[in-house]
Amino acid sequence: MRFRDVYKNNLFMLKFVWKYYKIYIITSILISFSSILTPLADVLGPKYIIDFISQKKPFTWIVTVVILIFSIEILKSIYYSWYYKFITPRAHNKIKGGINNLLMQKAASLDLECYENADFYDKYTRALKEADIRALSVVSSTRDFLLSLVYALTLFGVIVTLDPILLLISVISMLLSSLFGLISGKCQFKYERLLTPFEKHLNYIKRVFYEVQYSKEIRIFPI
Repeated sequence: MRFRDVYKNNLFMLKFVWKYYKIYIITSILISFSSILTPLADVLGPKYIIDFISQKKPFTWIVTVVILIFSIEILKSIYYSWYYKFITPRAHNKIKGGINNLLMQKAASLDLECYENADFYDKYTRALKEADIRALSVVSSTRDFLLSLVYALTLFGVIVTLDPILLLISVISMLLSSLFGLISGKCQFKYERLLTPFEKHLNYIKRVFYEVQYSKEIRIFPI
């Protein structure tokens, strides 16, 4: 799958998330940009403390830096807790409910002849299984990508001010991580495509076996 197709598919899914729960997108973006604070607190903060001690600066300077670092960590902890324990569960319920309801309406409007087409039924099975999960996955992966990007850019800026040689090591590490992530994503996509026909048969057997309205139905053609 080309990058352009991946971009279009992800944008399509994000539109559904925006439709059903806008605040989830907004808070996810804020989570991503909050990563700017991490390198500042974790790298520059200790550096300033050590510099102030070595330069015998007033003790109040050191206390000020410590308070700033502590305040940043407390605010991040409160926001992250609110996002993951309140916003995320509500978003999952609203988005899954909205997308599944839309799929059921679409399925009810289709002609029964469509379900006799094996290729269509493969896509239908995959849509039922992945639509809501994929939408949530797109949000989380986009959030994590932006978080990593913002964090890396901020960290690079901090490193350049401290020691430019360390920047090269960080760039190589990030490129290798991105490459392995891309390979892993492609392998996962191929695996899910290969698994779809088997899940289609299994789901059909479950429906016929457990649901009364299908108990008298006999299939004499491939599904």
